[in-house]
Amino acid sequence: MNDAAKRNAPQASVARLVGSRKFWWSLVLFGVVGLLGWHFFWQRGDTALHASGTVEGVEVEITSKVAGRIATICCREGEMVKAGDVVVQLASEDLAAAVEQAAAEIASAEAELRRARAQEVEAR
Repeated sequence: MNDAAKRNAPQASVARLVGSRKFWWSLVLFGVVGLLGWHFFWQRGDTALHASGTVEGVEVEITSKVAGRIATICCREGEMVKAGDVVVQLASEDLAAAVEQAAAEIASAEAELRRARAQEVEAR
């Protein structure tokens, strides 16, 4: 091979490659795959993981030491709480009425006790 033929050999092989159908189909396939990849990974805008399955949670029953109506809820559903945290506040009207009734019952019992002692002193 002469020097001119050696210099033109790479250009001739590139010209043959560009002129082949295999090259063009490969180029089209590469372009389609590139567009699909661009669409699914950068244009979706949704970065959340989508999957099917079941989510199991632990259900815990919370009870109070006294009965009453709830005045305020101090935490949101799903929020983590520790033992001793205030979860709800009860309406104080019901509790105040119960305290008032208990005080009246104590006063009545004390009056009954005084009356019984007075009768005991008279009986002696």
